[in-house]
Amino acid sequence: MRPMLIKSLSQLIRSGMKTSKWFLEKPIAHRGFHWIGGIDENSYEAFEEGISRGFPLELDVHLSRDGVPFVHHDLSLERMTGHDVRATSLVATDLKKMKLPHSKKGVPLLKDILELVNGRVPLVIELKRTRDDSHLELAVESILTNYKGEYSIQSFHPKSLLFFRDSRLKPTTGLLSGRIHGSLKEEDLRYSIRLMLGSLCLVPFLKPDYIGYEWQGLNDGAPQRMREKYQIPLIGWTVKNNSSQDFCSRFGDNIIFENLTL
Repeated sequence: MRPMLIKSLSQLIRSGMKTSKWFLEKPIAHRGFHWIGGIDENSYEAFEEGISRGFPLELDVHLSRDGVPFVHHDLSLERMTGHDVRATSLVATDLKKMKLPHSKKGVPLLKDILELVNGRVPLVIELKRTRDDSHLELAVESILTNYKGEYSIQSFHPKSLLFFRDSRLKPTTGLLSGRIHGSLKEEDLRYSIRLMLGSLCLVPFLKPDYIGYEWQGLNDGAPQRMREKYQIPLIGWTVKNNSSQDFCSRFGDNIIFENLTL
């Protein structure tokens, strides 16, 4: 797929967005490149494979009990490690001992993935905010202070985006959203927040550089209005086959993908 980019630099400047468009230039590998034999999602090996193929890498970040950002999708470790325990209840040293099925290494810490990637490809860092405080955002901001590579911060939670909108780092940001009775039901969010996310009414306030929207709803009224009115790019997620890829090429500007050979 060749992503459809913003029509002109003048549009980009008028919309108040940053001029770098790296998040539109190549499809983004979901949780690293992990859909070939013997590679786990959000693992060192998945990120190495994505780097070798030149794709931007999406990853999920939680906060450990002792305040260390780590890379894992689910709140529970059971699916990926066999241990039925809440990931955020463990300290960082214990998380690193939790081996993934096909890896000699445990659950990665964000700082270790940053050292591994070292600016070779852009990173799309999704924050999994599960507490009503800014400890996760503060810890991630601190770790990213000296990172020289390209990256974006994205989240379903408006408070995470609000934090980084005003952060001294001024990173590229993406608001994640979807249909109220679709993907948003799977997120640990209050119904009021799901309503605001589904309508995208917070977009003018949060001023994200892009909107990540579940691909099935990419042609819905709300995302298309934001795209047209504010020239905000739409990135469809998670694209897993050619038909959904083609759909996103019609109604969006890029994709977050897995199970595809591009």
